[in-house]
Amino acid sequence: MDGIEMHKNIGDKRKNWNSLLLSSVNMITLTAALMAGIASVNGHSGDSVTAVKIASTVLLTSATSIGALMSKIQPSQLAEEQRNATRLFKKLRIELERFLREENEEINEEDVKEAIQRVLAED
Repeated sequence: MDGIEMHKNIGDKRKNWNSLLLSSVNMITLTAALMAGIASVNGHSGDSVTAVKIASTVLLTSATSIGALMSKIQPSQLAEEQRNATRLFKKLRIELERFLREENEEINEEDVKEAIQRVLAED
């Protein structure tokens, strides 16, 4: 049960971080869009308008960079977790097959419960 609870807690933390990061990127994009809109409404080509245009460009560039970085990192983490889970389940399967091939021992209810617990812990 500890393994299941641990995976649930990790999933909750990941979900919280993802929503926080997504909210931050959305706010950066919204701020940059508002700044670009304000700069276009104010038709005077003064230093302040140029500064607002540059700032909005920097904000949009940073939001795009963060989004690209998120897209690059998250799938690789997921793939690593899947490879790790696959490796652990293969190891468990080999151990179970080895145990079942041994003819000198009889399988009892305790052995079945232990195997079930190990499978649930891997999940």
